[in-house]
Amino acid sequence: MAVNASSKGALLIWQEGGEFIQTGHVATVTQVLSDRVRIASSISTL
Repeated sequence: MAVNASSKGALLIWQEGGEFIQTGHVATVTQVLSDRVRIASSISTL
């Protein structure tokens, strides 16, 4: 788990593996709270 502070608009990027074994995954931070961040993401089936 990353320990770097996030900011609104930052990207979260997962490498291939686990649920994202073939594709990886990307999400955008939409809100930063004192104990968590909220993200927006979508899933595409190619």
